[in-house]
Amino acid sequence: MNPIHQNLEQSFPWYKRWHEKRDYKSLHYILLIIAIAVIGAIVASSDAVKAAPTTYYVSTTGNDANPGTQAQPWKTLAKACNTVTNAGDTIHIAAGTYVEPAVQGTACNLAKGVNIEGEGKTNTIVKSSQTGTWSNYMSLESPNGTDGSQSISNFTLDGQANTSGNASGTWIGIWITGRSNVSIHDMKFMNWFVSATLFAGHDTTNPTTWAGPFATGNSFSYNDGTNCAGIFEASGWSGSGCLLIGGQDGMDIHHNNLNTTARPLERNGWPIKYWDNGFLKGVKIHHNTFIKSPFQSTQPFSPPNWDFAVELFNVQGMEFANNYVQGSVDINYIYKGTYPYGLWAHDNILDHNPGNFSHFESGFIFEFKAEKVIVENNIINNKSVGISFNTRTPSNTGGYTFPCGAGGCSANIDNVIRNNVFSNIYSSGGSTAGIAVISEQGNDPYISNMQIYNNTFVAKAGQPALFGLDFTSQNNGTVNGLYIRNNIFQGFSVASIANQAAQSQSNVLITHNDTWNTTAPAFAGGGVTMNNNLAVNPTFVSGTDFHLQATSPVIDKGINVGLPFLGAAPDMGAYETGGTPPPPDTTAPIVSSTTPTSNATGVGVGSDVVVTFSEALSAASVNTTTASIAGVSSAVSLNGSVITINPSANLAAGTTYTVTLMGGANGIKDLAGNALVNNYTFSFTTAAPANQPPTASAGPDQSIALPTSSVTLSGS
Repeated sequence: MNPIHQNLEQSFPWYKRWHEKRDYKSLHYILLIIAIAVIGAIVASSDAVKAAPTTYYVSTTGNDANPGTQAQPWKTLAKACNTVTNAGDTIHIAAGTYVEPAVQGTACNLAKGVNIEGEGKTNTIVKSSQTGTWSNYMSLESPNGTDGSQSISNFTLDGQANTSGNASGTWIGIWITGRSNVSIHDMKFMNWFVSATLFAGHDTTNPTTWAGPFATGNSFSYNDGTNCAGIFEASGWSGSGCLLIGGQDGMDIHHNNLNTTARPLERNGWPIKYWDNGFLKGVKIHHNTFIKSPFQSTQPFSPPNWDFAVELFNVQGMEFANNYVQGSVDINYIYKGTYPYGLWAHDNILDHNPGNFSHFESGFIFEFKAEKVIVENNIINNKSVGISFNTRTPSNTGGYTFPCGAGGCSANIDNVIRNNVFSNIYSSGGSTAGIAVISEQGNDPYISNMQIYNNTFVAKAGQPALFGLDFTSQNNGTVNGLYIRNNIFQGFSVASIANQAAQSQSNVLITHNDTWNTTAPAFAGGGVTMNNNLAVNPTFVSGTDFHLQATSPVIDKGINVGLPFLGAAPDMGAYETGGTPPPPDTTAPIVSSTTPTSNATGVGVGSDVVVTFSEALSAASVNTTTASIAGVSSAVSLNGSVITINPSANLAAGTTYTVTLMGGANGIKDLAGNALVNNYTFSFTTAAPANQPPTASAGPDQSIALPTSSVTLSGS
């Protein structure tokens, strides 16, 4: 006998019977059964792969010996973090206060792809008990380039640091290394000695080049932070940031409120700061509030502190927009790279209210290289210096190894400052001005193609700053292209414009400016063209409103520099007033985006609904009638173009909700009174209350009679 047949007959008696009888019909049944079994196994395997992500639960009534189900939740977030490892799974923290036990090392090591959600930052509070140097509560650490694809949201994280300014509590809340696509949103961070959250795009310590790697797609939004950054003496009076960022490409930081004022004045860190020398590409920082405690020196720096609310190093293509900042914004090493700009700073308010008039405070500070910096449509109020370019000698690299390019490592190239209001610029010791190019080394700044157009500079009455524009550190430097046009200077004590002649100087154009209660423009050295400058009262609407009155003598007295204008010619100053008024706004607002998205599933029960419109809305038109979740009592708030609907209690699990934004005459309107045309509705579904393992059913059991045997197929 063929040995193959012999082996089959020994292994399978049914095969022997078939082989002896040559019963092909029976064999067909058997093969059919085998095929069904194989297909069933494949389907079962496929179903397992496609099984819905799992939600695990943490509750104040739980026990860490439990399996983490909704019925048997865990007691601590640390237990959940260190147990749940499957990407796509979610840890749900029930409302309550959790005091996490202290452990050796990091309390919570969160795997990639695992999400954490609370039931609201006002009623879900997790307190860390970790202590010691560089202690941190939560770690998201992976090899460089790891796709995290995860979020942390809707609870408060408390490090229990006190407000003395001395080391206490946990140093860092969340430490992220190497991961991309991590979203931290709708959180509250409080009482962290060094920092609330640290995003490190790579594991390299203090790189000196742009070589990368970079994390991509990370975001930090709708978060609150207080008592969350410090100054620590052991590191040579080093300041930290409530949010620390480094090695990021395309990070989005928006709608946060970060406040570092809780500690003694000289022991508060900054709301946001670089990490590991920065290296930030295409980062957007917008619609935030950053508040730093008032600076206590009469000079730009006095240990142990600076006046920074924001300090960032090595940036390319950064947008800094629509922020409210108390404190200065200090950005070092700005390069254009492949972007249309190195930095675009627009529509911000930089202020300190009340004014810090007995001490020094800057607005924007650009240190070392500043390439293609565009600063426009900002209000810079109550400052000693509105914008400061702080240079060093061209060969000073700051320790970095990448090429500095033309003009050296502190070159100012292709920078534009336009349509800004500099108000209440005051004297506090040292050199004070609306805009200053300052040399910290060498008196040799390099300026190429700097445009200062259509700004309004007003010194503080009774305490005026020295200069409108200060170029008095320029004697060993180079100027090739400096254009100062259509500006208003009022009330500066020494001069509207002052300089020392540069060693090399050409193409300086100072025309069509107005000076009032200060000296007329002057600029020493060669290569200067100066004409059509006025010395008249610009007649502002008031001492705080710097629009021009209708009879202002500087209306239509400017020169066309490529900016939009009304009338026969541009007006001088930041605001265009004269000529034919622009056509009325008749464009209706539309919904740009929603969170959750339409038809989203698995939405956290503690989530807010956030709706972003195409333009700013009228606050009077936004209320609980015009923005609502059907059947849910909610609070409704408006921030510019963003409506937030905050349910007064958690939503029900596994339930579909419908959101309505009312249109029509009684509905939501923009600032010009244009209404949303029609009602806008969308729905979402909250996360299921508990895991329900999938069950497949193939119908009732079936028995198949074979000629020599029978087989029963189970339906489920």
